[in-house]
Amino acid sequence: MMEAKEKRKMYKAREMKLGRIFEVNFDPGDDYMAELTAFVKKENIRRGSIFLLGALAETDMISGFNSMEGYDVARHHFDGWRELVAYGNISWWDKPPAALGEGVEWDEPQPYIHIHMAI
Repeated sequence: MMEAKEKRKMYKAREMKLGRIFEVNFDPGDDYMAELTAFVKKENIRRGSIFLLGALAETDMISGFNSMEGYDVARHHFDGWRELVAYGNISWWDKPPAALGEGVEWDEPQPYIHIHMAI
């Protein structure tokens, strides 16, 4: 049996306060990721959660990695109206995260919007 002084912490937690809440609407044909990124920059949202509910007429998405060798991802294109529900987060990175793929370069920190969605 582990003694009290050897007990391992399982997680780190801290209380956060809910800050600003925005509702953002997009029109058909809008590039929602570009528009959302511009909004995040304009409002200086440094971190946050995103909940999306709606429909898309057309979209491209990455559904995960095919392998752990380089940037080998499964890409999909969807035409035609589809409903979606999605959840994600906003963070700011000093350099592009690997999930953006090879060849992406930033001159300064940029918002990274990471979304998991079901369509």
